[in-house]
Amino acid sequence: MTPSEMQHILERVHNEVIDEGKLELVDELYAPTVVWHGPSTEYRGWEGMKTLYGSFRPAFPERTYDYEFMQFTEDSIVGRWVLRGVHKGEIMGIAPTGKHIEVTGITVHRFEDGRIAEEWEEFDALSLLRQLGALPETLSL
Repeated sequence: MTPSEMQHILERVHNEVIDEGKLELVDELYAPTVVWHGPSTEYRGWEGMKTLYGSFRPAFPERTYDYEFMQFTEDSIVGRWVLRGVHKGEIMGIAPTGKHIEVTGITVHRFEDGRIAEEWEEFDALSLLRQLGALPETLSL
């Protein structure tokens, strides 16, 4: 795949699946055996990805998700991103707070046969939990 083809699929994920909530497009844009590796969990297959996006979207219905950097390889995109939004739905067991958040992360999207086959995502979960008031601003040892 060309970099522009991979980027187009990734844009569709963000614009149509995440922003518009068209979870049925997961079947088109992701391989049936997709695996999402996150900081503390994995989601597998189409149903796993639908669960992931189905829980994220209501938590931050008004958000921006901007890539600050993208690097392309033969079959992957590595991107550093910033998520900004307002916490309006439950996430990670935390009730809506109405707080504005800004979180950074890095995701590796690996493509296979024209679809996303695997993703590795690391994000600043500590910062997110602090911004939501679930952890104190400073931790002492």
